[in-house]
Amino acid sequence: MRLHQSVAAVFLLVLAGCSTTSSYEGADFSASSQCRMQCQASYRSCMARGSIGSNDFSCEQQVVPAPDKRCKDVANPELRRSCELKTHDCAIRTPIMSCGESRDTCMSSCG
Repeated sequence: MRLHQSVAAVFLLVLAGCSTTSSYEGADFSASSQCRMQCQASYRSCMARGSIGSNDFSCEQQVVPAPDKRCKDVANPELRRSCELKTHDCAIRTPIMSCGESRDTCMSSCG
């Protein structure tokens, strides 16, 4: 009988959680907590935009040896592979660093 009551209680809690809105309006969060949640949401959005690959070309331009224009134009296979790896690393790190810096600045303003 106790198991049945526990299952019913869990079901009611899950049902209550599904019926609530996703908005934090009316919730008893401090202004500082709301600010931090907004910073985190902005960070996730920034990371999603950065992971699309928009940085690939600018990263490639930073690491490709002159006078080549793209990594694929590098004749030496070892240098070409190195260029590709550095481009990939840059494309991954750039959003992490810039989005993280923006999040840190935002968090510091939350108090």
